[in-house]
Amino acid sequence: MATQQPLSAALDAFILSVAPAHIPSPDAPNESEALFDWAASHVVGVDPIPVWDGASDDSIYGSPEVNYAYRAWHDATHIKLGLDFSMESEEQVSLAHVREAWDAGLSAEDCRLLWIDSQGQNEYFKVHGDFVPNQREFALLALEHGIEFAINATA
Repeated sequence: MATQQPLSAALDAFILSVAPAHIPSPDAPNESEALFDWAASHVVGVDPIPVWDGASDDSIYGSPEVNYAYRAWHDATHIKLGLDFSMESEEQVSLAHVREAWDAGLSAEDCRLLWIDSQGQNEYFKVHGDFVPNQREFALLALEHGIEFAINATA
């Protein structure tokens, strides 16, 4: 797997510390119903959550493994809060992530980066109906110019 300089080493370390056991897979649940079906017969934190193994080379993280860990934490938060994959629920999951990161002592800049990576990408999807093509470029633009600018500039 390719590695790159993370946009925040502290954020990478935090995500690795909070992520439950997980396994990258091309067949990971991609709808909330499938995720909740998985959770009904597994124990989060004991049984590895299958997470999608694609589109991780241009993330904000230092390696695809950290991006997979983020996905596991994200999915575990959906399960913990009982939230589906609607835009409203995704925003609640993003807020929960930022609160947890802030409570763990991450900086305001790290929390902003986490918000951009989670909710910023949700907002991009809302506008374009597709995932951000280059997550790293999107995050860098959003850090410098704001999420709305990044949504329009990376289309």
